[in-house]
Amino acid sequence: MGDYVDRGYYSLETVTLLIALKVRYKHRITILRGNHESRQITQVYGFYDECLRKYGNANVWKYFTDTFDYLPMTAVVADKIFCLHGGLSPSIDTLDHARNLDRVQEVPHEGPMCDLVWSDPDDRVGWGISPRGAGYTFGQDITEQFTHINGLSFIARAHQLVMEGYQWQHNKSVVTIFSAPNYCYRCGNQAAIMEIDDSVESCSKETIHDHCRLYVNFGILEVFFVSLIYIFFSTAPNLILPHAMRVGIKVHAHLITFCENTCEVYSVHSAFSH
Repeated sequence: MGDYVDRGYYSLETVTLLIALKVRYKHRITILRGNHESRQITQVYGFYDECLRKYGNANVWKYFTDTFDYLPMTAVVADKIFCLHGGLSPSIDTLDHARNLDRVQEVPHEGPMCDLVWSDPDDRVGWGISPRGAGYTFGQDITEQFTHINGLSFIARAHQLVMEGYQWQHNKSVVTIFSAPNYCYRCGNQAAIMEIDDSVESCSKETIHDHCRLYVNFGILEVFFVSLIYIFFSTAPNLILPHAMRVGIKVHAHLITFCENTCEVYSVHSAFSH
C-alpha cells in the first residue's frame, strides 16, 4: 500500500522486485502509490541518492519515478475493504470520485490526490489540518460516513508507524498496517501483514473481521518474502514453509514454484529446493 522506497538501504532492490512480481503475476498483485512514490519526496529521503550511488547517474531514478505516476491510488477488496496509502479526502465522497482522478502525474501539494497519500485517521471528529503539512486528519464520523455511502466494511491503509505492526481505529473501521520492521533500523517496531480469506466475499459487515487475520512479529527476511508473496497464495492446499523461513504460517503450494522463479531471476540459491 505504498512507500516502497525511502525505507532503508535496499529501496532499489525492493521496488525492482515489486515491479518484477507485477510483470510476472500481473493479475495477482496490485501496487498502490504512496506519498514517497514521487519525484520531490525521493530526492529528499534517499531513493534518488541510492540510485546515484548504485548506478552512477539518475536514469534509473527517472525510470522508476515515471513509472510511479501510473500506479493506482486505491483498491477495493471484495467490494468491502477500501485500500489506500494515506487516508480520506474532503474532495472525495464516493469510490467513483477516486477512480476518476487524473492520477498520471507527480503527486501535487494539495487536492484529492495529495490527500489520498498524506491524510491520517484521528481521534478528533471531523476534518482537521494535518501536522504533516499535507493532507488532512479525519475522525470516526468521516470514516463511518464514507464507508456507509460506499457500502464498505472498513478502510485498510499504511503511512504511519505503529509499534505493534498494526492498529485498529474508529471502532475497527480503519486499520493501519505497517510492514517495515525496525523502521529506519532504530525504531524497534514490529511489522504486520493482513490475510483476507476467500469467504470474505459472502460474509456480512458484522463478521468481516473474523475473515481478516493480522500477523505480526516478523523479522526482515520474513516480511521481505511473506508480505510480498504470501498474500498472493493464501488459499488451500496449504503447506508449511521450510525452517529456513522461520515463519510457521501456512501458504499455498504454488509459493514454492514462485520462490524458485524469483531466485532464478535474481540468480541466487534457493532454500526451497531442499
